[in-house]
Amino acid sequence: MRYDDIEIISLILRLKKDIISTGEFAPALGLSQQSVSRKIRELESNGLIKKEITARGQKITVLAKGLSLLRTTLNELNEAVGSIKKNLMFKGFVVSGLGEGSYYLGQDKYFVQFLDKLGFSPFKGTLNLRIKEDSNLDAKEAVISKVPIIINGFSDSGRTFGDIMCFRCKINNEVEGAIIVPKRTHHDDRIVEIIAPVCLRESMTLVDGDEVEVTSY
Repeated sequence: MRYDDIEIISLILRLKKDIISTGEFAPALGLSQQSVSRKIRELESNGLIKKEITARGQKITVLAKGLSLLRTTLNELNEAVGSIKKNLMFKGFVVSGLGEGSYYLGQDKYFVQFLDKLGFSPFKGTLNLRIKEDSNLDAKEAVISKVPIIINGFSDSGRTFGDIMCFRCKINNEVEGAIIVPKRTHHDDRIVEIIAPVCLRESMTLVDGDEVEVTSY
């Protein structure tokens, strides 16, 4: 069950140990070692964790999918008790991208979903921002821990295109758009990709190095 998964993932992170035995999990979870071993196998098969057997013992690493599940669940719980901040703001600096955005946004099976789920047809290119300050990075991470709008992946001509998570935002309090987080990306955590109905560089006269404010809603 989902909340069983969350409990185990949370415990792995809280233990802050490279090597963890099922004997350490069992008492904390109120389960037998056999049940813990089974659940660890399930988490690994679902791509939430990675388990390695080393000379020192069992090493367990929480993967990006597991961290995303933890953030999403935390967000849902915060919403349930009414404590989440609906609007979060961070700043970043315009940088040139690799041209990947225009390629992926040009895929029809993505494009029609953006219109259907976000309510606008995006300009076929992304505005890329680099976040410099850790406080802005924390705010960005809080934004993408919200429940996303999912643009479903697909296969076409033997190539697989992954899911894209979207988060509505406003750029410089002027243009409504969305932060996109592709399942597969070459960017690090400090790069943010934004789509909008217009070319943001042209409509806002932006050049590399300009600071941009992004507010989620």
